[in-house]
Amino acid sequence: MAVDKSDIVYYTGYGIAGILAGVFVLLYSFNMLNPLQAFGLWMLFVGFAVIVLGCLKIASPKGMPTLIGFGAVLVIISGCLSALAFQFLSLWSCIAIIIILFSAGLVCYGLITLRRE
Repeated sequence: MAVDKSDIVYYTGYGIAGILAGVFVLLYSFNMLNPLQAFGLWMLFVGFAVIVLGCLKIASPKGMPTLIGFGAVLVIISGCLSALAFQFLSLWSCIAIIIILFSAGLVCYGLITLRRE
């Protein structure tokens, strides 16, 4: 039975999103985060996971920019929400997190495209 490589990315992405949801619900149940903070951090880490999955060699070359772009949008939205709406991180902390995660995705993308050539 042959498995399509895009199926691997699909199921891995949903698995990671589910694991992270469980982690942040657990943190909420221990009263370490409120529901909005848990959701914002979940979006931030899922966005980073999607960026990383988009950079893996198992993703199709056509789907890589889409995954990386979607992950970057999630990272930027959740970072802005963390600073402005949830107010549990300072504005500069959120900007730093956005820059770090977005740049890590760009580095991964650059390394993957370098190997293909």
